[in-house]
Amino acid sequence: MFLWLLGAGAAGVVLLACSHSGDSTHEPSVAMPPLPAPSTVAVPPVLDVPTLLGLTVDELPARLGPAGRVPARIVDPAAVSMNEIQARTDSSAFFRYRGIEILVSFNAKTRQLYDVMLLGADEDHLMQQGHLAQDAAKYLLVPVFKLHQPTALLGLRAVPVDLSHLQ
Repeated sequence: MFLWLLGAGAAGVVLLACSHSGDSTHEPSVAMPPLPAPSTVAVPPVLDVPTLLGLTVDELPARLGPAGRVPARIVDPAAVSMNEIQARTDSSAFFRYRGIEILVSFNAKTRQLYDVMLLGADEDHLMQQGHLAQDAAKYLLVPVFKLHQPTALLGLRAVPVDLSHLQ
């Protein structure tokens, strides 16, 4: 490395540095594009929840695969309250689709869905995977918290605004 000191008079001193590795060829530096911040990385939706909301529970297996038993670890606080208050006309079904756990509530007589809940603890991730938006006009998003841990998210429920199909 060579170092030159140049006088600059009253303006001050300017130092110039030059490096030399002994090799006459230099690799050009390649500018790498900046990586997006982790929160801005778009995850493609795995499931289109808004299209499921108008279906019957009998139509879901064609889209999500066969329904399974609701795991004992999943206790929907709303279902517990509803079952204590009203007759047993409501029911639930559980699906696993491409890594997403889905709990749907439906009317046992009409088979129409009341809501679709994606299970998980990360609200933003659930919204991305389910193709959901906070400001949607056709459904409301409701966070659901665990029954005995009211600060722990159980999932995100999508409830249609127009409930006329349930009658």
